[in-house]
Amino acid sequence: MATSCELAQRTTIRVSGPKILIVADGELPSPGYDAKIMLRPEDIFPPWYEVLRCSRPGFFAHIIVPYRVSLTIEYPEDQETVTVFHADGEDKVTIEACGEQLSACSAVVGGGACPEEADESTGFSKEHDLYVRVCRTHDSAPPPETEQDGVALLADPEVVAPGGSLEVTVDNGGAQTVTYGLVYTIERWDGKTWQKTDIAPTISPEILLVTPPGMGRPQPIMLPDDIELGLFRVAKPVAEQETDKILELYAQFEVR
Repeated sequence: MATSCELAQRTTIRVSGPKILIVADGELPSPGYDAKIMLRPEDIFPPWYEVLRCSRPGFFAHIIVPYRVSLTIEYPEDQETVTVFHADGEDKVTIEACGEQLSACSAVVGGGACPEEADESTGFSKEHDLYVRVCRTHDSAPPPETEQDGVALLADPEVVAPGGSLEVTVDNGGAQTVTYGLVYTIERWDGKTWQKTDIAPTISPEILLVTPPGMGRPQPIMLPDDIELGLFRVAKPVAEQETDKILELYAQFEVR
């Protein structure tokens, strides 16, 4: 059965840039639909986008389900608006500055509000009880972390509140046993580079941990109540037992 798509209802659309991240929230009439954001076919500058719902083959109960979809695109920095079409019409909202740090727009994309020092542009439709919020940041997102020789550092959860806690796990998918201590550092993304913080303890018990291939070992980390909002990563060195090769592992998480 061929998949058919139509414009989807949306509750909110959020946009951050200059590498534009469009996030749309709304409702689908049943689990038998997938939502997605697509470039419209019109040959126009700047380009238009649309939120679609696409039917899936099969029979599904008529139960309304919420959705959230996103699309990351390159978008001209000299443009002041982004146009997104949906089942209720279209939103053409002025893009305003949203603070100096990437965390400001991260909070908006996650459903929060723009910070006090940021400018916010809002469009509202009384007929559909809908609104659009658009922010722009000139910071870039950090590159994703990669495993080293099959060994990775994983953070759980990846979003933490100030004063909360997380666990980082040395996940050994490599061929050698790895060893390491309790020492770690925490770095914060400033929009351009990772900057070391003083959040991690300066003194840790001298304990040697051993993780064979196929195993993982979690380590708890407590965050202070006054930690800044933003993107962070835990940095932790481990050594391959047979070769003594040092692997620098990183796990990103967000405080909001």
